[in-house]
Amino acid sequence: MLEHLPDPRPGLRDLARVMKPGSKLLLLVTEDTLTGAMCSRMWHCRTHNRAQLRQICQECGLSFVRDLWFSRIHARLHLGGIIMELRRADS
Repeated sequence: MLEHLPDPRPGLRDLARVMKPGSKLLLLVTEDTLTGAMCSRMWHCRTHNRAQLRQICQECGLSFVRDLWFSRIHARLHLGGIIMELRRADS
């Protein structure tokens, strides 16, 4: 859903708001890579930069836990988009 918002912050803040403190969120978005750009053109969605998205999540009350990948080849070639585990910061 974040790929279709002009700014991901309101969506992420709302997700953090409805989560219990300490609960987890699995976030999947299109990454700003060559394959992500092709998906973006086909599906008319935005792509995200991994480091910037981590910072935005932090601003919205979601702490980065770890990156996840479909396989080792996906990790090595940065395929499959951004998949990250986040945790709601304790209030």
